[in-house]
Amino acid sequence: SERANEILAVAARLFFEKDYNSVGMRSIASAAGVRGASLYHHFKSKEEMLYRIVLEVTRDYIYDHLPVLDSPSPHASRLRELVGQHVTYFWAHRYGMSVGLREMHNLTPDHFAEVQVHRLLYQRRIQEFVADGVRVGEFTSDDPGLAGIAILDMMNGINDWFKASGRLGIDEVAERYGQLVLRTVGAK
Repeated sequence: SERANEILAVAARLFFEKDYNSVGMRSIASAAGVRGASLYHHFKSKEEMLYRIVLEVTRDYIYDHLPVLDSPSPHASRLRELVGQHVTYFWAHRYGMSVGLREMHNLTPDHFAEVQVHRLLYQRRIQEFVADGVRVGEFTSDDPGLAGIAILDMMNGINDWFKASGRLGIDEVAERYGQLVLRTVGAK
């Protein structure tokens, strides 16, 4: 429901500002402007809230953005577009993305495993894409697997340092990251 999504946005911000283990259900209810009992109408537990936050920014992002790699454009264009989408999405959803990367270990084993399936799919798909770019002669990377991991590490770290008040806007950072990634894979 719309109200549940509003509550999740508040929880993501609180988990981001403090950390998951420092935020209680009462704090979330208070910040969301609902009674504690009302919170349990939407969510069984704080862990369920974390799971829904992490799943949304992982699964939904991946399935919305991976299709760019299947377009008929040259590999370099597709990879640059994916990098731009990744960087700008991570910034726009910085609370949920940062919480997802930092707090995933607090998920139950089943929830962790489900989210990890999506994360590994994304990693594998990028690695395969780089390898395919090498195979068709558009990239020269000698280790597509490692290049894929390096690309993900670079893109996933955007929220650790980017500030909206900095010298570059997020769109310019996304463009420059695209250029750096293309150098990483040896785009021709």
